[in-house]
Amino acid sequence: MKFFKITVFPFFALAACGSLRAQDLRGVVRDAENQPLVGASVYWAGTTIGASTDAQGAFLLHRVKGYDKLVASYLGFVNDTLDVKNGVDKVAFALR
Repeated sequence: MKFFKITVFPFFALAACGSLRAQDLRGVVRDAENQPLVGASVYWAGTTIGASTDAQGAFLLHRVKGYDKLVASYLGFVNDTLDVKNGVDKVAFALR
């Protein structure tokens, strides 16, 4: 039984960590001239879960089960919505 605990437990622990990481979505928001939009809002449509972009226009957002429409908005630009499927871990918006 000790062998089972030593070899199997680390495997499941690593698998759990990998699935937690897969729940994060990274991306970038840029304008039509490919310039980063600092402070743009990115959120899951129909939720209050979102993030703001950093100085490079990048964001990190936790996935929300059951929601796959991701919206990016910035004052003076038209909002853009992406349909983010499972397995996708990086996205890019180009607001106009």
